[in-house]
Amino acid sequence: MEQRKARIRYQPLGLDEFRNHTNPPYLIEPSIWSDSVYVIAYSEETEKITLFKIERIDTAALRGESFDLPENFDDQEMLKHAWGIWFKDKAPVTAKLRFAPSVTRRVKESIWHPLETVTDLDDGGCLGSAEVAEWREMLPWIRGWGADVEVLAPDGLRKSLEREARKMAELYQIVARAESKNLFYAHTKDGADESEWQPLLEHLTRVADYAADFGRDANLAELAKAAGMIHDLGKYSKEFQARLRGSKIKVDHATAGAKELTQTFKGTPQEAFALLLAYCVSGHHIGLLDYGDSSDLPGDGTLKARLKTDLCDYSTYKNELDVSALAFPKQFPIRPLKGHWGFSLSFMTRMIYSALVDADFQETEEFMHGKKPRGGHEDISALREKLSDHLRKFENPASDINRKRTETLTACREKAAEKPGFFKLIVPIGGGKTRASMTFALNHAAAHGLKRIIYVIPFTTIIEQNAGVFKDILGEENVLEHHSNFDWEQKKREAGA
Repeated sequence: MEQRKARIRYQPLGLDEFRNHTNPPYLIEPSIWSDSVYVIAYSEETEKITLFKIERIDTAALRGESFDLPENFDDQEMLKHAWGIWFKDKAPVTAKLRFAPSVTRRVKESIWHPLETVTDLDDGGCLGSAEVAEWREMLPWIRGWGADVEVLAPDGLRKSLEREARKMAELYQIVARAESKNLFYAHTKDGADESEWQPLLEHLTRVADYAADFGRDANLAELAKAAGMIHDLGKYSKEFQARLRGSKIKVDHATAGAKELTQTFKGTPQEAFALLLAYCVSGHHIGLLDYGDSSDLPGDGTLKARLKTDLCDYSTYKNELDVSALAFPKQFPIRPLKGHWGFSLSFMTRMIYSALVDADFQETEEFMHGKKPRGGHEDISALREKLSDHLRKFENPASDINRKRTETLTACREKAAEKPGFFKLIVPIGGGKTRASMTFALNHAAAHGLKRIIYVIPFTTIIEQNAGVFKDILGEENVLEHHSNFDWEQKKREAGA
């Protein structure tokens, strides 16, 4: 076999344009669920192994360059979780299906997936499950079972079939054609049918719930939830919905929520809260804006200017949401610093903004790519025990300097029981501040039910030095290092090695 590279012109499903790829073809594989044949090849353009359906290749030409199959290429391992031919470089998801008693025998007669498990149920039906790379590849097969199968997991697969069922019920006029023909969407996916797009109300509700969770420890859950509920009101415009379907028109969808807040609550006790949230909503993609003044004009880039901007008609949001019903705190949710109200308000606004932006990003990411594991760190009590185990070797100091370090350590541990406030630790270089400060922090957090310890340090070299010590003691998975000198790409390479 010559093993020569090929140059192909390829049209992905759902796209009008063609894309060029230079490929060393590794494998030609038929799909067991269709009559199609696929090429598994490394694309030099995307720098990853990619699946190409032969029917979508417009032209192909051999190149003079030859290639060797990588030693680590294992097609069996790569396709192990594929339902047919689709594979991913992400962890597989668990598909769970409940089959009716009338089809259980037929289900058991065949092996549908090499990693499947089938369990009998008390009603005579059965429960089938398998770890699959991409649940969308299962859709035609599941449709073939009709009403004799119910999808239990994953959630995306179940919701996709729910949307299809509603469309079929309308198509055959089993139910009245609902206002779903005017359904508004938040996000699409490349190549996905419109039935798989994300309804806007679902996105707003989920972002609101996430934002409330992220703001809860700061006593800002209500305000963060309100921001999440109206942050994308501008997507209710016909122009934005047309954009999702391919229109190139630019649509400002972030200002709408800010406008509704300031107009709805003007002259009410909630007016100040509404203005504060307008900052967060209007800037949830570009950052917090300056307030500006009354002389600002549309396009000036301030909040006052944005509130004067003419927007596409988004009023159909009123069919699904009532801005006037948003819940606001009955009293000021934080205790401002005495004499520094502006400073306190500024940080409160930034906390709400942070909760909103993180919630929006995380919810969108989950819709587009599925839920990813987050957290994975140990709690404060467990970390305190790790530190205590590490410090035992310093309990019997022999030198004068080590005795002084131990005295500092002991003083920090004793002070940790005091009520939260501001504390100052003044120790000369070499006095053991790194371990002593963490001793205070972990014991103080454990004593008062706190969840996070944040170190803010000048100079990246000192941050790196302290982070290195903490990682050695507490484990790298428990320390999040964040600064301008941190090499995330190197971490990704190490994780993939």
